[in-house]
Amino acid sequence: MNTERNRNIQNHFNNEAVIYDRVITTVIPFYSQMLQAVVQNIPFAPGEPFKIADLGCGTGTLSGAVKQCFTQCKLVCYDFSENMLQQARQNLQQLEGITYRLADFNTMRFEPQAPFHAIVSSLALHHLETDEDKRRFYRKVYEALLPGGVFINADAVLSGFDGWQQVNIALWKQFMRNYYSDDEIENHWFERFKHEDRPAVLMQQLQWLTQMGFSCTDVFWKYGNFAVYGAIK
Repeated sequence: MNTERNRNIQNHFNNEAVIYDRVITTVIPFYSQMLQAVVQNIPFAPGEPFKIADLGCGTGTLSGAVKQCFTQCKLVCYDFSENMLQQARQNLQQLEGITYRLADFNTMRFEPQAPFHAIVSSLALHHLETDEDKRRFYRKVYEALLPGGVFINADAVLSGFDGWQQVNIALWKQFMRNYYSDDEIENHWFERFKHEDRPAVLMQQLQWLTQMGFSCTDVFWKYGNFAVYGAIK
């Protein structure tokens, strides 16, 4: 684990928690559609009680969408930024059945006495530095799920083919030009992504999940280098 890089990412999110909700829609194409794809593929009835975790909950946008659809679920929000968790508490204060946990993906442990029916995440796991770090964390996710439980992740991903990856990056930049100049895109956003983000090849990640014992994997939504994918234990 690169502790300096991890600290820089944590500081970035702590410093930008208040403006995150405004900025994210200018950086991530079709952000609301992506999160809706997560919620739509949680395989429970709207009034059904179940326990779900949101990994890297940020300001609580995905958690709020989950609770709006599944009003009886018990939700645990994890994030490694105290300011993000505070923003999530504020944004979700009218909702019941939510607890908040400060946790670093590199060191966190799920509660063994209370496994989850579902685990979701959005734009968080690509911060894990290496493929081995991601595989190790996916193992934690698998072990924290009940049999038949579901894991759904919305995240930045890579293509296994360089030509397609170049198309994906071009699509991303094209979207961001609606809000930023080419100079801002290259010298601010892409410099930050280069130092902070470590996305992995989508199809390889599906293979990792299968190798760990998940019985079924699928891709629910994709636009360029962003995808929503999941697996059933």
